[in-house]
Amino acid sequence: MKEGFVTTSEDMKKVVEDIKSKNKRYQTKDRYSEKSKKEGLLYLVKWEGFHEDDSTWEPQSHLDAESMSNFFPAFISFDRLNSAARLFEEVIQQRLRPNNRTISTNLRFDLDMYRYCFNTDESFRIDSVDSLKNLPLSNGWNYKLNKQGYGQIITFPFRLRPKLQMRKIFLRKDDGSVETKYRPIEIVKIISASESF
Repeated sequence: MKEGFVTTSEDMKKVVEDIKSKNKRYQTKDRYSEKSKKEGLLYLVKWEGFHEDDSTWEPQSHLDAESMSNFFPAFISFDRLNSAARLFEEVIQQRLRPNNRTISTNLRFDLDMYRYCFNTDESFRIDSVDSLKNLPLSNGWNYKLNKQGYGQIITFPFRLRPKLQMRKIFLRKDDGSVETKYRPIEIVKIISASESF
């Protein structure tokens, strides 16, 4: 196995064994989520140099202080913020299409970005445009007009609910057998009402 790269599930098992025995230190790239178990809190960790399919649930004792502090990031680059804001706007605009009767929609949204913007990893109530001040949204993001000047507008308050889904995927190994892995998918559910104006 090359240093810093995992090529098979056997390589990933070796990484986990090294971590547990503390023989070697691996750098974390990201912490997606946390969950509570009888043994305590576990964190879903993406490892530097590894594919996201090789993310593992780890206890805090396997993580260094820097990895723990990055869960609520102090800084997000403007490019990432701008990209997230454009995705958010697109989903809202789709939600406001004529005859769209849904009250919720899902948005692929990095959970570290969510924690940065709303300072929580829990469901969050958006009471006004000011609640979204950390996202550089453009004017008119919350309404959609037709040629006559009539349209739909998102009404406040609305709710954002972050969620980490583990999508099952199947990979063919070199020997022809099939391996099951789980890929973390970060989403935010937007639950909102709209009205005509």
